[in-house]
Amino acid sequence: MSNKKPKLQAGGQRREFAVDGTKIGELFQFANYAPINEYDALMQAAPGEEPVEVDAILLLRNAVMDCVDKLSEKDRFCLEAIYSERITYEALGNRLGYNKPNNKSTGSSSAFLATKRALARLEKHFRNNPVIMDYVESLNT
Repeated sequence: MSNKKPKLQAGGQRREFAVDGTKIGELFQFANYAPINEYDALMQAAPGEEPVEVDAILLLRNAVMDCVDKLSEKDRFCLEAIYSERITYEALGNRLGYNKPNNKSTGSSSAFLATKRALARLEKHFRNNPVIMDYVESLNT
């Protein structure tokens, strides 16, 4: 990661977001567990490794959280349940009330689709955030 200013492309060209839903979920999860100070960074570093640069991590973490804050309550609920609590789609379907006797689709498939839609909305917000786009570019190089 770099602390450079975001690169803006001439003519308003759209930069490619070359990560899949798993990477988007990992960024969401990262925002919840990233070190918030030097002590956290030191405690999270493996023995013999240098701790991460907290300023750069906080910049990315804040950018991710800004994007998450733009989601609806239901979208945040789905993402937090799957990526933070690590519950199953079936359990999420129960929480969302999708497992009803007369419901033709299963709760787990409805919960999976709700989570997939939430990831798509989060990706849209990520695309509009220059800090996240610079981070993604650094992954792709």
